Amino acid sequence: DNKNVDWSSSDPQIASVSDTGLVTAHKRGTAVITGQVGDLSATYKVTVIGLRDETTGITVTNSNDTPMRENVELDVSQVEQSQMESSMQSQIEQTMNMVFGGSSTWYVFDITLMEYGQAIQPDTPVDVEIPFFPDMDQTNFKIYRVEYDGSLTDMTAEILNSNACF
Repeated sequence: DNKNVDWSSSDPQIASVSDTGLVTAHKRGTAVITGQVGDLSATYKVTVIGLRDETTGITVTNSNDTPMRENVELDVSQVEQSQMESSMQSQIEQTMNMVFGGSSTWYVFDITLMEYGQAIQPDTPVDVEIPFFPDMDQTNFKIYRVEYDGSLTDMTAEILNSNACF
């Protein structure tokens, strides 16, 4: 009759669990999640294989579901319009006008994989998940990669679990 479940994690720094059983990944590694009701308990081993930026919630994982290398870190920063080169800002604004027919809310993030303080290319293709912010329109969105020359490449994003993924 007791329906109150006590949740715990063997390593909350890797994966924490809320009072309702929602598991949140924090860094690479393995943790055991336990749910206990009275004398009965069940466990589940969770292995976190990707990287997550705590501030934005952006995650990067290897597309083949293998763990990222041990020393690889995720560096994410939001780029403000005032920080962009004028050619980059102009290209983004032109694309937004072409795609959305006028002004639209847009965000620019610098998402970089780092190893020993240096930007690196991933060993395998990666999946990037960007959570929707409260003012984002989930029915009309696009994700572009800004190239070094300021041009934009459509990343063909899809909605998955209330996140934009590419």
